[in-house]
Amino acid sequence: MRTLMTMTVLLLASSAPAGAFSIDEYLQQVKTQGPAYRSAQSAAEGLSKQRVQTDLIYSPMLILHGQRTDDQKEQSIPELFGTQTINDNYGAALTKKWSFGPSTSLGYSWMRTDIRGSYYVTGPYWNVMPSASVSVPLLKDFGGSQTRAQMTKMRSAIDSAAFQALSGRDRVVFATRMAYWSLVLARAEMETRRDTLARAEKIVAWATRRASRNLGDDAEPMQAKAIRQVRELELQGAIEGERNARLDFNRLRGIESDAVTENLDGLDVAVSKLVFDWPKETPGRFDLKAAEAQARGQWAAWKDARANAWPDVTAYASIIGNGQDSLLSPANSKAMAFDYPTYVLGLQAVIPLDIPTAARAAQGYQKNYEGALQDIKQKRLEVEQDWKRLNDHLGDVDRRLAMMGEIVRIQRDKAEMERTRLSEGRTTQFQLQSFENDYSDARLQYLGLLLEKLSVWAEGENFLGVQRAAKTKTTQDTPEGGRP
Repeated sequence: MRTLMTMTVLLLASSAPAGAFSIDEYLQQVKTQGPAYRSAQSAAEGLSKQRVQTDLIYSPMLILHGQRTDDQKEQSIPELFGTQTINDNYGAALTKKWSFGPSTSLGYSWMRTDIRGSYYVTGPYWNVMPSASVSVPLLKDFGGSQTRAQMTKMRSAIDSAAFQALSGRDRVVFATRMAYWSLVLARAEMETRRDTLARAEKIVAWATRRASRNLGDDAEPMQAKAIRQVRELELQGAIEGERNARLDFNRLRGIESDAVTENLDGLDVAVSKLVFDWPKETPGRFDLKAAEAQARGQWAAWKDARANAWPDVTAYASIIGNGQDSLLSPANSKAMAFDYPTYVLGLQAVIPLDIPTAARAAQGYQKNYEGALQDIKQKRLEVEQDWKRLNDHLGDVDRRLAMMGEIVRIQRDKAEMERTRLSEGRTTQFQLQSFENDYSDARLQYLGLLLEKLSVWAEGENFLGVQRAAKTKTTQDTPEGGRP
């Protein structure tokens, strides 16, 4: 009686067919078409660009103004003040806040005044006023410390969100690899279960014929039918698993259908291409980077809140040139010569009166920072343990693969020996079927271990992704006393 060995089916299912759709091609599809990956990637890119918005605090600003005032209100002495005053006021100012604290401004304005209905003022006249000013914080934002804390707080919030987005993107990549390999395994299992069922049906027919010829008792076909029912159940489970694997496969690349027409690389081929070029030290992880960025933000928020309890004392000074004439050019010459300057020197203090409330708020931010430091310690411990577990897992799965490989060999040899015995009439096909089923199950377990090894490699690649990203990442702001 002709018997199809399960190993043949499994080898065909797990090896790479001609023109196979590789995992790299599938990953590229996910990157270009998959909503989950594109969402995470867009978020990471967008947040990276948003980070530069904090630099706008120190960017120079050009302020332009223009105004016309037509004043026709009744005057107490119209002969002197006229009945109508038209005032055209224009100007420009260049302002900048510097990183070490001061704010400076350079301005130039001119004003044309036309008083009508006055006996004493005839014709319009011009006023030109160039100016320069500087203000220096002496306490609250001395040296620009509070402004830098606010910038660090903003940057850290963006950095934390960006690292979270990168972590989400890596999870999509991991899910993509696992979806590909899980579909390969699901297809292999489905084909195996289908072949096993076909051979179980042959056993049912064989046992039924024996019983009808009084060569065996009625228990044999009943037992064969029970085994066939088990094989049908196993096949149904494999069909459902394969369908779910196809849905997962297509969802990641943005396809609603459950149809996957491509031939995929086998698990054996995938494992043979693995490169475990892993460093001994823990490379880090994006969720740890996010926790560190969040701690920097909490530190900056604490420093900002602490500064709010201090008085805001600012020294300021300015010089303004003045030129007046009925014509613009002479007025401008007088103003730019600073023959008639206006000097301003001043000191302004804004003192908070509810200092205890501000101090309690600052203490709250301090507690947040201390909690964030503990989160970092916990996250670092988690990452280090995960990296150790990953390396230990790799060694464990290799050992189990070697053991399962030996079991597969034994089950294969046992099935081959039983086939020889059947050809000599010293056993039954039912017994051979049982041995071949053991061989099929062992081979499926071996493929499952291959998938487990692939998952270990995929998780390790997520760790290494942090190192690759670090090569192009800009330097982060570091809190006082070192990195949190």
